Amino acid sequence: MADARGSELGWKRLENLVAGLVQAMNKMAQETREIKQEMSAVVVQMDLMREEMRAAVGEARQFTLEHSRRLQ
Repeated sequence: MADARGSELGWKRLENLVAGLVQAMNKMAQETREIKQEMSAVVVQMDLMREEMRAAVGEARQFTLEHSRRLQ
């Protein structure tokens, strides 16, 4: 009887460990999804910044051309 009881406790402990692992894996999966979403948002922001920088460089070039023409 003691062996059966010990075995039952061993299985219960194993079940608890597996349940804990599954819970930890689910949490990690959720965190991974959140990180992917955040990274996607950062990529969008970087793309917008790149476009703004290109526009600013274009405006600066145009200003420089116009200014240099006035000086001639």
